[in-house]
Amino acid sequence: MFNKLTVAMLALLLLAGCNRGNGVPAVSHLPALAKRQYPIEFPSRPYTDVDPAVKKAWEDVEISYFVVSDKWKHATPATKDEVTKEINDNIFGVNKTVDGLFQEGIKNQPQNPLNYAAYAIYLKPRKRLEPKGFIDTYDEALTNIDKAIKLWPDEPSFYITKIYILTAPHQAHEWMRSGALEDVAIHEHMDQVNDLFKQAEKYDPQNSFINYWHVQLLFRYTPFEQLDKIRGRLLREIHDGNQKTDNSFLFGAPLKPRAVDVPQPLLTAQQQDPIYYDQLVQFGSYSGQTMELVVTALLSKLTWPHDKDQIADLMYFCYNLGRTEPYDRSYFAMQQKIIEKIQRDVDPKSPEAGQLAAAGRYLTDEYSTVGGQLFDLKLIRNPAKANVTGIQELEEGGSRHNDLRDLFQGPEAAYLDKFGQLTGVKFPLPEDKSKW
Repeated sequence: MFNKLTVAMLALLLLAGCNRGNGVPAVSHLPALAKRQYPIEFPSRPYTDVDPAVKKAWEDVEISYFVVSDKWKHATPATKDEVTKEINDNIFGVNKTVDGLFQEGIKNQPQNPLNYAAYAIYLKPRKRLEPKGFIDTYDEALTNIDKAIKLWPDEPSFYITKIYILTAPHQAHEWMRSGALEDVAIHEHMDQVNDLFKQAEKYDPQNSFINYWHVQLLFRYTPFEQLDKIRGRLLREIHDGNQKTDNSFLFGAPLKPRAVDVPQPLLTAQQQDPIYYDQLVQFGSYSGQTMELVVTALLSKLTWPHDKDQIADLMYFCYNLGRTEPYDRSYFAMQQKIIEKIQRDVDPKSPEAGQLAAAGRYLTDEYSTVGGQLFDLKLIRNPAKANVTGIQELEEGGSRHNDLRDLFQGPEAAYLDKFGQLTGVKFPLPEDKSKW
């Protein structure tokens, strides 16, 4: 009925780590856990791919995404209700054929935790249609990710996946449906979420992403009136993340948990294998708006120079978010908001005021230089915005624009270096400036 979907990009296949065999030795064949180094390198993992039936299930899911998305784009007012119903029933409804393929894959490889984890991601936003309504498969998703964790307790991405199931909206491809836990209910689950972050950190101890995503969710799901209760915790998580040597998003199964670069996923009519669109889009990013609110909220109760170490942590946090691989977005423009706030804190006649003024001039020059480059590249069209204004607008746009990473991250690191020279604060910048 449908055209077969083939791989749009070789890079995505590499990301997915597609071994076409039936898995590798079970966990019990690996060295004792106490002797292992975490995170486990990909070639040493007990399983690196799902059963072929699970792969076929995701292929069928993405065929339906492509077909329904095409219908939605070409819908008329007369047909829009029909397509909306198809999204509700065929995208968010559990498909019996697809469900059977997941069950077949699990039966073929019952010891392969990736089968359960991939099935959990499929079930998370969906519902089983019944004659008198539907049953959400959210609890089934939790059951399956728990099975994956039981089979492979030292895989950090499984804990990240369970956190995703507990906290993310119900999304499939570009569509969302109501029925996810409301914010207040998610807040009530935060003790469980916090414990899952501890487990993820245990098995990926040098990955700052885990701390930073914890910050995002703690802030996002704490009622505003209770924010002061977690302020210290947020600052500790940011500080701890800043000190770590690694900085990598973790993706959902069956993708490789880590990736250096991820092209924008694209479903086409010529693809034959799944590209794992949902795993690529729904994992591997921060909420830019939430992170800006985090910095603004924390900064509001800090003053310079009394809280200079915590303020320096926020400055480095903004920079280091942009270093998480694969690149999501930068937060270079936030440095302007930080320095403007702390300049207001100090006595205009104090030595600190002179230091901050010099830092502010340096930052303005950096923005002007980068803004000019963006204008020359036609990424900024309005010359009046060839400064921090245009930079902020680009940062608030789409994710994964690696050309912006190359333009923003180096100058932001140079600014932090200069700021440190002027004020005496220390930033854990990479010693090798080529890595800025």
